[in-house]
Amino acid sequence: MRHSITTDGEQAHVWVLTLEQLDASGHLSKYAGIVSPAEQERMRRFHYHRDRIAFLAAHGLARAALSQFEPSVPPNLWQFRSTEKGRPEIEAPLIGSALRFNISHTRGLVACVVTLKVDCGVDVETLDRVVDIGLLADSVLAPTEHSWLLSAPASRRNELFLSYWTLKEAYAKARGLGLHMPFNKCAFEFSSEGLLAHFDASLNDDETEWQFAQWSTTENQLIAVALRHPRAAACRIIRHRSPPL
Repeated sequence: MRHSITTDGEQAHVWVLTLEQLDASGHLSKYAGIVSPAEQERMRRFHYHRDRIAFLAAHGLARAALSQFEPSVPPNLWQFRSTEKGRPEIEAPLIGSALRFNISHTRGLVACVVTLKVDCGVDVETLDRVVDIGLLADSVLAPTEHSWLLSAPASRRNELFLSYWTLKEAYAKARGLGLHMPFNKCAFEFSSEGLLAHFDASLNDDETEWQFAQWSTTENQLIAVALRHPRAAACRIIRHRSPPL
């Protein structure tokens, strides 16, 4: 079944899938036959098998998702380039040039977002991942976030840090900056008004042009999405729980 992306009411389609799910459904074996020789070579460079499989799953998922919206392009024929800061973008065929996408993977989990003409980023984490907050806080958190983190119960600090982290990752990826972006120059606030973003002037960006969403699942997964759309209407985020094609 093809999912339509409309230009009047913008949509962002998001897939979050486990490697176990992709393997059981036979999609992992299909992805092995559609990734490019260059992607296969990059995959072989990973030392651990789990990292090779995660790479295959994320890149195969992106190809399958893009072909869901452009059925005239088989998944194996998409060609990509990387920007100066490493963001993957469609290079050919030009028929799909209006599509935007982003991928993320972590232990046993992959995610992909696809939009039309809307810069997008996605990040995914498992909530049982334990991070060294003391080591990372200064480089990742804005001062206000650091204060909110310290005021939170100790039992919630790891999850709160991951909430900030995934939002910043999604935003940096949507801008095409990756880890080159100073994470501590943007702050997110969970308020009664919803999820608010605050950008330092050094980022040269406008918060009103961005839409952020974050949610967790019953499987202990945390997903963050960043969408840039200068128009007033917000994107409708459509979540998929089964693989495309």
